[in-house]
Formats: sequence, C-alpha cells, structure tokens
Amino acid sequence: MRRQLVHVGVAVLLAGGAVVAVGAATADDPTAVSSTDAAEPDLVRAVATNGREGYVHRSDLEPADLTPANPTEAVALQRAADEVATAAFVDTLAARLGVTIDVPVSDAVTAMQTAADQRRAGAGTVAGTAAGRRLFTALGLDANVLADRGDDATAEAVDAALDAAERANQRELPVYESDGRTRIGTFVVG
Repeated sequence: MRRQLVHVGVAVLLAGGAVVAVGAATADDPTAVSSTDAAEPDLVRAVATNGREGYVHRSDLEPADLTPANPTEAVALQRAADEVATAAFVDTLAARLGVTIDVPVSDAVTAMQTAADQRRAGAGTVAGTAAGRRLFTALGLDANVLADRGDDATAEAVDAALDAAERANQRELPVYESDGRTRIGTFVVG
C-alpha cells in the first residue's frame, strides 16, 4: 500500500520549546515523520498541562502579531513583553508589601532582573542582603523598613511578583488530537 502525504505536518516539540524533527505526516499515521522536503508542518506535537500528548496549530504557536519581520520589530516586541512583565512584577510586589511603587520603567526592569537573577542563583531576595537592598532601592523602597517586616514575608512577596511577571506574557494554546479539531487539553507558551 502506497502512503499518501497530506498537508498536516508534524514537528516534535520537546520541553523548552526545541523542535527536534520536522516532516510531513501520512494520511494513515499523522505522527510519522518522513524525510521528504515538506513545507512547515501545520501541527506541532505538544504535551498538554494535563499530561496528554497531542498537537497545537503552528499558527497558534507562531501568531503573526508576535512574529517579527525584522530585527527592529523583534526589539519592539521584546520591549513590549518586558513592560508587561515588569508591570505585573511591580503591581504584585506593591500589593503584597502594601506599598506604592512609582519609579521609571527602566528602574523597575533593573529591579525585576535583579530579583530573577537572585532566584536563579538560589540566593534569595531578602531585604537584608546586598542584592535585596539593590532591588528595593531600585524600586524606591527603604530596604531597612522592609527588613523589619521579616525576611520570609518579603521573600514571599518577591517570589509572588516574579511568578506574576512570568505569567504576564504566557498564552494558553488548545491541544488537539491528530485530527486538529478534537480538543484534549492546553499547552502554555511564553
């Protein structure tokens, strides 16, 4: 039996967003990856938040309004995403600490990056540390006053603010069966 290629392609998507194989699916096996010179696949394999394996539409994964046409557009998109994340960080931190934060965006970005770097390093962001003082000073807050609130409460507020910043630019995409129509879950990107 001869296999007929269809326009529904498959790209295997790994955790971290790396596409490891691209090819065209056959009509009788939508997950098969061939070695043909196929166009970009329409469906990309993904694991939904509920653990089910399925597919997302490439057009959902790479929407035109988030796909830059040139480096200038890429920089503009990144700046816009950074501003959204920074606003979420500042708003959440202010609410958790019960303070008002009114600083230039550049200072808020610096503060958020400091907090994120400290989190990645596992060093914490408590007000009593040098990094904590830089963070709160960049936000126009008195680190000594925050230290009096307790390191745990301050650290929890910073963690919640970083989580909000991470979620600010995330998009939830529907995950489908191989037919591209039957929804089976959600895939989070961003």
